Amino acid sequence: MQKLILVTGDPEVVMFGDSHTANADWTYLLRGSRAIGTGYPGFTSGQLKNMLMTKVLKYMPQYCFIQCGGNDINNGCFERDSLIKNVSVMIDTLKAHSVRPVVQSLFYRFGDRDYNHEIDTLNTLLQDLAFEKSTIFLDINSFLSDSMSLKQSLNIDGKHLNKEGYDIWAGQIIKFLSTMD
Repeated sequence: MQKLILVTGDPEVVMFGDSHTANADWTYLLRGSRAIGTGYPGFTSGQLKNMLMTKVLKYMPQYCFIQCGGNDINNGCFERDSLIKNVSVMIDTLKAHSVRPVVQSLFYRFGDRDYNHEIDTLNTLLQDLAFEKSTIFLDINSFLSDSMSLKQSLNIDGKHLNKEGYDIWAGQIIKFLSTMD
């Protein structure tokens, strides 16, 4: 189905991010809209920022849902400011091309307190950035987690979502899109 949308052109939604985005069939999950997924496992926000023109803007969607940053944390040279700057550039670039960016929260991991505390800090910074740039921020993490941890019932390996987790995520996207009509 994604190939059909790509051939006929004009997707309404591009889901853009790292492995969390890559591991889902967004065309199926968001079947009420013309959606495609462009996710890249292991990619940092800087790598994704550099791919924005060829992996998102060539489709000129109405919305681009951005979800990235977990791989930045895993990078030995991680700096919060770099992640926020990369997302800021993505927001500005999308807006300059009349694509509405939607920044999504980063997800906790199951049972990883140090990582999850960093996620809390980054999600606050991303939410502040979205507010500053008059951009929408969706806190998907709050629907997938409890007690500072990704719900065990929603993950396959402590980091990545299972089918039920993706259904919850997609449900929040569908709910958001239904309010934008």
